[in-house]
Amino acid sequence: QQLESQSQELTDEVYQLNVQMTQEIEKQLRLIEQMNQRIEMQNQQIEKHDQQISDLLQTQQLESLKQNIEINQAINEITRIDQQVETITQKIEQQDQQILQLNQTIQSQDQQIVRNDQQIILLNQQINSLNPYYKPDYSG
Repeated sequence: QQLESQSQELTDEVYQLNVQMTQEIEKQLRLIEQMNQRIEMQNQQIEKHDQQISDLLQTQQLESLKQNIEINQAINEITRIDQQVETITQKIEQQDQQILQLNQTIQSQDQQIVRNDQQIILLNQQINSLNPYYKPDYSG
């Protein structure tokens, strides 16, 4: 009887301990579940931030690429204008040379005209000396 009573008490104690342990485990499991939910929410936030960062980086890369393209286009335009300026400069230099040559030709022709005029004057003087009655007509 006494053994049976002690055995029943022990059984009751074990049962109580089991119930307490089960409650404690369930309590811990609920805490773990709450922690898991918080971790999941934080992971979603992290993924969201990662996506925002990725979007920003992509936008910045596109903007940088666009700026590089604009810079390259500007450089190409400047190079094209430089080449046009160089071509125009060369043409101006060629025309300057032609003008110099023309000026030399004109000077040479002017000198020839002066020599011809002197020659005409000399010839007229000779004619006048040969024929004192001859009067040249310079009226044109």
